[in-house]
Amino acid sequence: MEKDKILQIAVPAVAVAAIILVIALIVNGSSEPTEETKRGSGIAPPIPKGKAIVAEVPIDSEGVGMTKPDLNAADWKDIGEGLKIWDVKVGEGNIGIVTSDDGLWHYTGWLPGGGIFDSSLKGGEAMAFKLTEVIAGWTRGLAGMKAGGIRRLNIPSPLAYGSSGRDPIPPNTDLVFEVKLLRISR
Repeated sequence: MEKDKILQIAVPAVAVAAIILVIALIVNGSSEPTEETKRGSGIAPPIPKGKAIVAEVPIDSEGVGMTKPDLNAADWKDIGEGLKIWDVKVGEGNIGIVTSDDGLWHYTGWLPGGGIFDSSLKGGEAMAFKLTEVIAGWTRGLAGMKAGGIRRLNIPSPLAYGSSGRDPIPPNTDLVFEVKLLRISR
């Protein structure tokens, strides 16, 4: 009897799904997802209204690690105010992100002791935001990156959350990030 009830529900649901698929194929003319349907399906956030993609690489997290970078490595470059960057991979093309652009990013952030406090990899979705919407260390440290680039940031507390902190980040805490820029929209 239980099996009959499941079949009564499942058969019509499958038929409805098939009809929707056929309509989508007729409208799109293809079974392949379009850029618009990919963006609308959670693969990548939609492009902000009034903006156009000026640089983009495949939406993946390849190259962004879950192991905190060595803070004593010779690859770090001090760019002022104690902010250090390390270009693990320089991105593609001639267009670097500026503060008025929208960026799509994968990232991992560590506390000084090595514990991860945030990562887009945990949820599996890249995050979209402008450099004006983040901490000063990101605004300064990520400006000029090109799509596909991977950059590490060693951010002193005053360019992070300073003396106030922000849960789960204690006050006066330096932060370390590894960031991959996937898309630039202007």
